[in-house]
Amino acid sequence: MDSLKTLGYQFAQSEEATQEIARKVLERCPDFVNVVATDNDKFAELDEGFALRFQELREPVGYSNDWTPIKGKGKPALIATLAWAMSYSPQQLNSLRATEPVMVDIARALHRQWGQYKSARRNALLRAVRKCVEPEKKEKAKPVDFTDYVDNVFSDLKTRCKNAKRLRHDDTADLDKFNNAVSAFMSIWKA
Repeated sequence: MDSLKTLGYQFAQSEEATQEIARKVLERCPDFVNVVATDNDKFAELDEGFALRFQELREPVGYSNDWTPIKGKGKPALIATLAWAMSYSPQQLNSLRATEPVMVDIARALHRQWGQYKSARRNALLRAVRKCVEPEKKEKAKPVDFTDYVDNVFSDLKTRCKNAKRLRHDDTADLDKFNNAVSAFMSIWKA
């Protein structure tokens, strides 16, 4: 029986292995985080690997000609693998619904399970890759001098005042009053 200490050690190792794989993905495709959403070829190659593991985790079920699962040593007419299920598009499955309802249910179940598994693996890999990239990206912004901040605020407010008057015909947006108020504030502020 594994102790919690052993399990903790193994868990820490699994995180390190995940990060090592993420680093290797970045070596092969440095802009992976940006490209992956638009480049289906990158994900297609990864999906092939995910599919291998998906099939290892799920023992294929053999079926007789009447779609009854075969257990034991009987010879199945068909083995429902991921490749078999994916050979049918959703449109093909819809057209077979009337004639082969059990087969369609079996194929759709594999489609759904594969979709969920693939999505989870893609998201986990993306998180791991982003975790490798993020430390490089995060740079602390230089603190802005407060006087510069005040100048920026008044500049933005001046633009808003002009737009309120010009676009919305807001009579309360009086640019002359605003300029006088800013001048009065700045004369005291910069004194």
